[in-house]
Amino acid sequence: MPPESVDQSLYEEIFLSSPASILVHDGTTGTIVASNPAGADILDVDRSTVEGMSLADVSPDSGAFTAARARAAIEDAATHGVATLGWRIDAGEDVRSVEITFKDSNGPSDRVFAFIEDVTRFRNREAQLRTRRLQRSTVFDSPQLFVGLLDTDGMLLEANETALEFADLERDEVVGEYFPSTPWWQEEATDREQLAEAITEAKDGAETTFFATHRNSDGERAEARVLVRPVYDEARDEVVNIIVEGMDVTEQVRREQQLRDRNEELNTLLDNVPVVLFKLDPEGVFQRSTGRGLQSLGLEPGELVGASIHDAFGDYGSITDSVERALGGEEIRSTIEIEGTVYETWYRPVFESDEVREIIGIARDVTELKRREDRFRKLSQATADLFTAETVDGVAETILDITVDIIGQDMAAYRCYEEGVLTPVTATEGAMAFADVDTPTELSTMADGTDEMAAFKSGEQRVIHESQSHETIGLPDIPLGTMLCVPIGSHGLLTVGSSEEVDHSDIDQYLFRILEQTATAALDRVKRDAELAVHREELEQSNENLQQFAYVASHDLQEPLRMVSSYIDLLDSEYGDELDEEASEYMDFAVDGARRMQAMIDSLLQYARVQTRAQGFETVDPNPIVEETLDALQLQIEETDATVTTGSLPTIEADPDQIGQVFQNLIRNALTYTSASDVSPDISVTGSRSDGIVTFAVVDNGPGVPERAREDIFEIFERGGEYDSQGTGIGLAVCRRIVRRHDGEMWFEEADSGGAKFVFTIPTTQTEGLNDD
Repeated sequence: MPPESVDQSLYEEIFLSSPASILVHDGTTGTIVASNPAGADILDVDRSTVEGMSLADVSPDSGAFTAARARAAIEDAATHGVATLGWRIDAGEDVRSVEITFKDSNGPSDRVFAFIEDVTRFRNREAQLRTRRLQRSTVFDSPQLFVGLLDTDGMLLEANETALEFADLERDEVVGEYFPSTPWWQEEATDREQLAEAITEAKDGAETTFFATHRNSDGERAEARVLVRPVYDEARDEVVNIIVEGMDVTEQVRREQQLRDRNEELNTLLDNVPVVLFKLDPEGVFQRSTGRGLQSLGLEPGELVGASIHDAFGDYGSITDSVERALGGEEIRSTIEIEGTVYETWYRPVFESDEVREIIGIARDVTELKRREDRFRKLSQATADLFTAETVDGVAETILDITVDIIGQDMAAYRCYEEGVLTPVTATEGAMAFADVDTPTELSTMADGTDEMAAFKSGEQRVIHESQSHETIGLPDIPLGTMLCVPIGSHGLLTVGSSEEVDHSDIDQYLFRILEQTATAALDRVKRDAELAVHREELEQSNENLQQFAYVASHDLQEPLRMVSSYIDLLDSEYGDELDEEASEYMDFAVDGARRMQAMIDSLLQYARVQTRAQGFETVDPNPIVEETLDALQLQIEETDATVTTGSLPTIEADPDQIGQVFQNLIRNALTYTSASDVSPDISVTGSRSDGIVTFAVVDNGPGVPERAREDIFEIFERGGEYDSQGTGIGLAVCRRIVRRHDGEMWFEEADSGGAKFVFTIPTTQTEGLNDD
């Protein structure tokens, strides 16, 4: 509607006097309701009869398709404001090419204005140029294009060699034939229909492009893009020929199809991966959201598209902070929790010209993983309690605590394997309530022939469903839906029941395997500790007996020896002058034997006191101990003209008096046996530390030990030297016993000089051991 301030008559005058051809159409029906004189002239109709006409009435072809095109353009203008249509008008003797621009009135009335421009001369010139270009170009002979020249009725006038070779045809086989009926178009009826329609359109001056399927001379399918276009005669201003161009796009179509298939596969994959995949623009707005992980957020794929990260997740500061940092160029990884679900997230910025173009993100639901980690952590902590339990009952109670608290099963019982049966030791409250008993010992035992015993002896976890249906079940009166049997080594069986049918998850069974292995190790330890306690008790009894022997040896055995010696001395003093030489010799033998016997008893006491009079262990520096030993042996060193050298000896945990006794015995033996061979003793004492063990060595340059005696020199009363020397042969036995009390070992090696080398080891840190002869 024109503004009220402008006279309506002015618009009418402009409309009537305009040199432009203007038609007014009903936007609903498409019919012409008015025309200015120029519009009636271009239609070659009287202005008084134009009302009620349609464009199809003045078209050279008034068929339904043409009327539909005009009607669609008018509706498009009424809807969108403007539309353009190329048209041909039958104006008396002439057929004119026009371009019609339809414009909505923009007023309350439903009217569409059509502005018609005569482009006949322009189209003719364009057609002439196309024809000349066709004539001048090498398109017709192109090895890539299939080209056919048709008349306006669709008859084939010419085809290029590329098209003929493709179908293995001779020119005279197809020239003069209706083009849609030639062999190129026998694959699909739809293709022939499209071609026939395109020829009709080209005859009216329109170009058409479509895709068709052909078969070559080898029977292979090929996809072609086909262009059908008119060729104008400039002089007559009409379509005189039709060009059909085809290009083999089989490979292109194949690649495009592969690309579509890959895209479809990728989209299907992305829609179903158990994560959330998303893309954000530089403003933090979702451009894509997909993945099965969206279900845990209650979202559908694509639902977040168009939403800002701040609008969607503004209540979660860790999310928005991570996105802001990613938009700043950082790659961010973080773990967040949304309504009880834990996600592991990754935000990766994508750059373009040093600017962040978008953010690619992944969020993975790790709730179950975190729960598993938590269960494993708790199980690891709880299994430590198994190794502090001191009894079978204590271990069994801990097993049930872990079963209930960590694995989440509240109906469990543990039975110990004793004398061929599985005897109940302990059970959970839930198990006793379900079995209707007051104490665990009221639960049934299980013997050979039961499913439970078979599971125990197999050593493998076993699930029993519907236990009451089994004739060999050990719990026939308890209606369990499912029972899991977990053998605990050779010690017993853990049974875990459920009132209903359940499938224990892989993770639950894995947790039970860990529990099984740990509990087995704990029960093995309890068993070893019990055996060790018995051994310790036996050893303590042995030590007590040895102490009693030492008391007897030191008092009761020595008293008769003293009496023998005393009476022999009396005989010698009273009757010595009256005895002949032989009797005197017998008297000397008796005295010497008594003294030797007393020395042997003293040696036995010394051997026994390694345990009975031992002191506790402490940190010991062997260097001053060896110095004291050398001071005590100084007289013997001087008498034998001996040289003794010592290295720097490492500290140890030991009984200082006993370690001093070892060094004194070894050095004194070296002095004694070396000097007995008429050699000035050259003795060295060394020590070295390695892997928590200190190794000491006492080496001399004496005669060594005969090979035949090397196995026996550490036995009581055994002497290995070839030279006579005083002693009972118990010194090395005492030394080895002291070393073994310290959890060490002692042995003999031949020195490089041929002399003796006695080596012994002492741990740097240890407790008093039970390693003893």
